[in-house]
Amino acid sequence: MTRISPPRVGRPPSREKYEAILDTAKRLLITKGFSDTSIEGIAESAEVSKVTVYKWFGNKNAVYEAVVRREADAMLDQIRTYRETAEEHDLAEALEHFGMTLLGYLTREDSIKFDNMIATECVRSPELTRHFFLAGPKPMHDELKAILSSNAARTQLAIADIDQAAGDLIGLWRGFDEIEERFGWKSPPNSAQVEARVSRGVKIFLKIYQSGVG
Repeated sequence: MTRISPPRVGRPPSREKYEAILDTAKRLLITKGFSDTSIEGIAESAEVSKVTVYKWFGNKNAVYEAVVRREADAMLDQIRTYRETAEEHDLAEALEHFGMTLLGYLTREDSIKFDNMIATECVRSPELTRHFFLAGPKPMHDELKAILSSNAARTQLAIADIDQAAGDLIGLWRGFDEIEERFGWKSPPNSAQVEARVSRGVKIFLKIYQSGVG
C-alpha cells in the first residue's frame, strides 16, 4: 500500500520556487505519467535542487497531493470570495457561479489529461488516489453541500439528503459530455458551452428539488 508522508515542516522555499515545483510536477505528470516521473526530474525541470523538493514535500506523492490541493484551493477561494463579498444572492446565481468555476477547470484540456492519469493510478495505487480525492474533489463537494444547506430553507428546497443532492447537481453538469471529452470523442467545450451546460443543470436541479421529488 502506498503511504504518503505529509509535507515536512521547515523553512519553505520562495513562493516562486514553490509554484515552479508544482507547475513542473503537473506538466510532467501529464506528459510522462506518475511512475515515470521522479523527484530528480521535477527538480531539474523546475531548476531547483532536489534537496529543496525533498525538504519541503518529503516525497513524490506529497508533491502531487499538493498539486491537486492547489487547484482545489484556487477554485474554493473564488467561490468563497463570491459568497462573502457580495450581497445575498439568488440560489440559482450562487449555483451557477459554483458550476462555472468547477466546469471551467474540469473541462480544460490539461485537467482532462490530469484526470485520465489519476484514473490510471487508481488501479495501481488506490491509497494514493484516495489522498488525491481528499485533497481536491471532496472539499469541492463539501463546499457545494454548504451552499445548498445554507439556502435550502430560505428557498424552500425539499432536500432530504444534501450529500445526494450535491451529487445530483454535479452529475447534471458533467453528464455524458464528460465521457465523450475523456475519450476524445468531443473537444472540450468553450466558455459559452460551459455556461449553457451549467445553466441548464441548475434549472433542472431546482425544478426537481422545488417540486419535492428530491
